Amino acid sequence: MEGTIEKYLNEHPDQMPRDELVMETDTQTLRFLRGEALRLGHQSDILMNSIRQLMGDTLISLSVPDLQLLEAKLEKGLSCIKSKKVDLMTKASGNTSFTPILVEVDILKALPREDII
Repeated sequence: MEGTIEKYLNEHPDQMPRDELVMETDTQTLRFLRGEALRLGHQSDILMNSIRQLMGDTLISLSVPDLQLLEAKLEKGLSCIKSKKVDLMTKASGNTSFTPILVEVDILKALPREDII
């Protein structure tokens, strides 16, 4: 793009002075950057609201369908965490024949009685 502009300016030096072209390009760049800043700020706000909802801070403003969607997201995340835990426990013990229920029973047996609720 800049090569085309330079070529045009070299062929038609009387059409637009170089300083005006730079100023116009700077104005366009500034408009673009302002738009990007607004877009990124909006995206940041959306992400922060999502984080607050996942942490349970702003649940009052959510509707029933939104709460159901949030519950589904949390259940999916919890199932991924449990799956990862089972994988790590399997690798740590070297035994691939146990099930997740047995892993949780083993964990509960290892805990002192006052830690079990």
